[in-house]
Amino acid sequence: MFLKKKKKITLEEAQGLYAKNEALREFLESKFSKEELTANTTPSQEETLEEKFKRVWEEKILTQCSRVRFLGANGVPVKTPTSCVEVLDIEWGWLFEYDPSGKNKTFWYSYHRVYKLLEKEVSSDATILQGLIKSWVEDTLGLQGVIPTEEKLLSLWRGRRHPGIAGGYT
Repeated sequence: MFLKKKKKITLEEAQGLYAKNEALREFLESKFSKEELTANTTPSQEETLEEKFKRVWEEKILTQCSRVRFLGANGVPVKTPTSCVEVLDIEWGWLFEYDPSGKNKTFWYSYHRVYKLLEKEVSSDATILQGLIKSWVEDTLGLQGVIPTEEKLLSLWRGRRHPGIAGGYT
């Protein structure tokens, strides 16, 4: 007769089994406390909205960025570097633009190429998306205290219109 060596289950293994297999819960609760089995296994394993936003922004929006050009005061592309930067995709589709200097610090984004993707992938709640975009703009571009504005203001400010602009921050 062969004797099998008994293997002790670790707490981490028990937590994984407890979370995935309802049939084993009673047995596992006889070996570990319920608090031990449920510790560190709930919300922290799910992706937060901030993490999801960052992942989608990096993987699906920034990877599209292939062209950058500088804009003059009238919004027309210029060859000399300026503080106003326009970011386009490979097909010259407008993604976003920003200007981190001067009294009119701005960040504008494409409704169709940016906002609709974030709405589909992250959250359909406009207030949540605006907050996430605002946080990214403040943290990444250093544009503190930006306020959401309407598309019409960019058109009036520039005297021209980008197709698909829904709004932005200024």
